[in-house]
Amino acid sequence: DGETVIAAAATQGAASGVRCLIEAKSDYLMTNSNQVSPLLRAAEAGSLETVSVLLEYSADIHMAEVAGYTPLITAAQAGHVAICRLLLDMHADATAPKGDGGTALMVAACQGYVEVAKLLLERRADPSAVMLGGFSAADVARTPIMRSLVVKKDG
Repeated sequence: DGETVIAAAATQGAASGVRCLIEAKSDYLMTNSNQVSPLLRAAEAGSLETVSVLLEYSADIHMAEVAGYTPLITAAQAGHVAICRLLLDMHADATAPKGDGGTALMVAACQGYVEVAKLLLERRADPSAVMLGGFSAADVARTPIMRSLVVKKDG
């Protein structure tokens, strides 16, 4: 899929390697054939340090891959609350939908990541947003606790 060396380093959480590659003028904004960026790879891998390095060099927090997954949605789906917090601190959009209309809150609710969902709700994620098929975060919530969290915030 055309993975770059820097994306491979980001996937491994090799923050120092990513920094060296950037300083050697490696293109940290280059995506693979699915438009997956090194930042998205680092967010998925759960490497806060690597995400921080990429953001230090102004990696695009809004860049989405072909299905619309942003680094925030990817981190939320994996339950990486610290990375979600950092991305939100850098002004990632808590309401941005992926291709099917699903949001970071919906993927966190579906996976049962309560702390991620709480953070997203604190940062103005919309619990009433609906994806294709008309499903909301409450509809896809994995647990009763998660469902009550998003319903309470919506109501």
